[in-house]
Amino acid sequence: MTSNACQATLPEDVMGYIIMFICDSQGLAAASLLCRHFRHRARERYLEIPHRFLPLEQEWDFRLTDDETSSEFSDVKDTHSDVKAELRGTARKSKYGLEMTDVDADAEVWGWSELSPFEWGGEMSIEVCVKYNQLLEGSPVFDFAKQGSYTDYTMIMEIDEVYLCNDGITAGILFGIGRGDARDGPKYIIAGEFDLNAWTHVIVTAKGRFMRIYKNGELAGELDKGWEPRVITRGMHYIGKSVDSPLDSPLDGSLKYLRIYEKALSSTEIRALYNANNNK
Repeated sequence: MTSNACQATLPEDVMGYIIMFICDSQGLAAASLLCRHFRHRARERYLEIPHRFLPLEQEWDFRLTDDETSSEFSDVKDTHSDVKAELRGTARKSKYGLEMTDVDADAEVWGWSELSPFEWGGEMSIEVCVKYNQLLEGSPVFDFAKQGSYTDYTMIMEIDEVYLCNDGITAGILFGIGRGDARDGPKYIIAGEFDLNAWTHVIVTAKGRFMRIYKNGELAGELDKGWEPRVITRGMHYIGKSVDSPLDSPLDGSLKYLRIYEKALSSTEIRALYNANNNK
């Protein structure tokens, strides 16, 4: 067969050639093998970095890479927008994450991070990996609320606040949501415990009237009379510090990252996120 004859058997359009190829028995086998390869590789990538495949709204990763050792006191920019996490006080970054240690609450010497104001709320999930060095009174991993003073109880009932902290001086994981249109205070759930001097992976979710806490990939507890945070711009976004400071203690510990998702993640997705974190 001449080269011209060979060329004459090929469709003029590329798509036609592809269709002809996969309809051939050998081509079909090759295409099937190729599809299996891509499916396998896609699954590998999902297991490595599952958060990249989920509806991630905001992410601040405080871990330094080997070539960033000189930027331990620099701010962290959200990977999805211009919202920055500014380091305050004695806080600094390391290869392990944001370090907020050597806390002296009485002298008001500690480290924390503050995010620029941004609008968010509704159905959501927040993922953190945190290590508590010691258990102080209500030390928050994060505390997001409207601008204002919160020493007055009326103000506390009226604020729009979303927070994650330890329960009192115990290791209990406390997740709360306050809404400005409610007069009965915030809704909150306490479930599971933070591991002292060890990394704890925590994801909290809110969807409709359900609020859930997941610890290390497993459901720790849920509240079926909760609510979602309102979609507003909050003026105070603290990491490692309470909006009620100095009434509540700062966090003495470290934080790898904080991620906000636009939906309540499923148990399968949360397990994948925990496994990916546990392998790093």
